[in-house]
Order: sequence, then C-alpha cells, then structure tokens
Amino acid sequence: ITVLLNGKEISSSSYTFTAFTKELKLRLNISRNSTLIIKATNKAGSANDQLSIIYDVVKNPPIITIISPTANPYNSSNCVADITAKIENINGLENITILENGKPLESDFYTWNAGNKQLRIQQDVQSISNFKITATNKDGSDSKTVTIKCARP
Repeated sequence: ITVLLNGKEISSSSYTFTAFTKELKLRLNISRNSTLIIKATNKAGSANDQLSIIYDVVKNPPIITIISPTANPYNSSNCVADITAKIENINGLENITILENGKPLESDFYTWNAGNKQLRIQQDVQSISNFKITATNKDGSDSKTVTIKCARP
C-alpha cells in the first residue's frame, strides 16, 4: 500500500491497514484542501483511488446570552441595573466592550468570571440606561443591548 498526500508519499507510520477487514485508517494533519491517492498492489495487479478533501475552518465567533434580566426593557424598582450575561468563545475582559448610553462603562461597575464565562454589570440608573455588550474575537463579534428603566414605586 502506498498513500500520497498532495502528490507526496506519506510515511506508513501515519496509517494502519488491517488485512482481515481490509480497512485503512489514516492519521493526518491537514491544513488546506488536499488530494489523497491510495495505491494498492499485489501479485494479481494494482489499483488506486483518489479522494479530494475540502478543508473547512471551524469558526467560533463570540456568543452573548443575556441571563438576567429576562425582560427587555426591564423596570428596576430599586433603580439598579443588575445584568448577567454568558459570553462564550472569548479569552476574557480584553474581548469585551460595555457601553452605557453610548459611553464606555467604567470597570468598577462590572466583573468577569472566567470559570462560568459570565459578565455581571451592577450600576445605578437615574432614568433609562441602555447597556450594549459587545464581544469580539478573531472569528467575529456579537452584541446584545439591555435597557434598564428606573421605576421607583
């Protein structure tokens, strides 16, 4: 058995052939579209087959899910924004931007828990505040907006 990857023979240590099942198993690292040719020869003759492999990069853009509040807009009776969001596919705070009414929110008003991938915002609200959370990584970005209304009884 001979295996060629993009026209170059690969080492037999990269594959196994089980004669009983006639199964060939390959272990290859592929980082681009590739062509695989398998040639088999015995005393009766030879055969070969070709396979095209389409390399498709898996992308993992950020995903923001607002956990609380569950209503949007949310009427806060104590006039405090208490927002929790789960943000997946990021490294940490360096991938997050938070705006309150279009202006960056000071870091004193939010925390990041890397263990559960949750962002928590706690900020007093005077009347109405729009909080925009944006997460960005090499594969894209996601944004969610939460509106908190001060609604003292």
